[in-house]
Amino acid sequence: MLLHAGLADRTGLGRSAVESLGTALAATVVRDHTTTRPPPPAPPPELGRTQLQAVLRLVEEELPGPLPVADLAARAHVSVFHFSRLFRASTGVSPHQYVLDRRLARARELLTGTDLPLAHVAVRCGFADQSHLTRVVRRRLGATPAAVRAAARGR
Repeated sequence: MLLHAGLADRTGLGRSAVESLGTALAATVVRDHTTTRPPPPAPPPELGRTQLQAVLRLVEEELPGPLPVADLAARAHVSVFHFSRLFRASTGVSPHQYVLDRRLARARELLTGTDLPLAHVAVRCGFADQSHLTRVVRRRLGATPAAVRAAARGR
C-alpha cells in the first residue's frame, strides 16, 4: 500500500518514499540471500625470527641479573607494550613467565649437576635469594630445592 501511495504521489515526497522502500527491499534481499561471511580475523602478529632469537639470547646471557621487559623490548626494537603482545604470540607465554621458566631450568641443572650451596644457585639463576628460589621451586615442581637435588642423586 505504501508503494502504491508513493507511486501515485507525483511530488518529491512520494518519490523519496519509493526510493526508501526500494533501498530497504534491496537490503533485506541481500541480507537474507547472500552466503558471504566476513573474513576470519588475522592471526596476531609475532616477533620476527631474528628479533626473537636476539631476545632469547639476551635472556640466556643476562639470566643471573635483572631482566626488565624494557630491555627485552629494546633488543627487539619495539615498544614495551607491543613487545609483550608479540612475545606472547611468538612463544605462548609472557616475557616474565619465560624468564622465570628459564631461571627455573637453570636452577634445576645446577641443583642436579653441582654441589653449589642453594644460595649460590639462587644468585647464579637470577633469583633474589635462596628463599625466592625455594618458593618458586616448591610452587612449580612441588618439592624443595634440596629434595630436587636428593631425588637426582637417588636418595
